[in-house]
Amino acid sequence: MSVIDDVVTLVNSGWRIFQGEIDRKVYEERSCPSLRNRRLTPRWFFYGDKYICIGCSKRCSLVRPEGFQARLELLYPEKPKSPFLLTPDEMLSRLRFLTVAQAAYCLNVSKSQIYKMIRNAVLLSTDSPLRIPVDEIKNYINKIY
Repeated sequence: MSVIDDVVTLVNSGWRIFQGEIDRKVYEERSCPSLRNRRLTPRWFFYGDKYICIGCSKRCSLVRPEGFQARLELLYPEKPKSPFLLTPDEMLSRLRFLTVAQAAYCLNVSKSQIYKMIRNAVLLSTDSPLRIPVDEIKNYINKIY
């Protein structure tokens, strides 16, 4: 797994980035490689009283550690759920027409970008209700890749 995968997994599991100060003795007690190698940067995450560092391969984890700056509790909003149950590939294989929101999701652009593409005749659409044929999306994807 890469560091990015680790961060995504932790954040999706409710862990948050610790941004406070940490005493040097925390690293000295654990013989942290970041003390010797400047390219390694400690990256601490916390969940309740548990802390984990993903800055190196040691993956240090601590429970109620000393030497960490006290943190203020932040209330995070509920994590938004995915607006669609299908992946973009599944949409393109199962559906014949897409809404503007679905097309934006499949192309990873904003809805306003889809409207602009329709206005500039980059994508063709039906009139009412406004729908984009899946073949148009597939052709656009083939052009850009």
